[in-house]
Amino acid sequence: MKHGDMVLLPEGSGSFTCALIVREMTFKAYCDKHDELMLEYDINSAWEAWESRGPTYEVLTSDSTLKIVWPDQIES
Repeated sequence: MKHGDMVLLPEGSGSFTCALIVREMTFKAYCDKHDELMLEYDINSAWEAWESRGPTYEVLTSDSTLKIVWPDQIES
């Protein structure tokens, strides 16, 4: 997946919504976003998740919402 790709995100009950990949986030950007939103997180757990699930993506959904999703949350 790369910047500009259209993907499907599951919405529940078998439905999907279209989303546009805005960017692939680095681990630093992922942590900076948590810090910016003043969210508590464990850096070691975040790194373990990053290593096992891969990088996160910032996507723009069809209702103009920016979301951060893991690759396993994107329907291929």
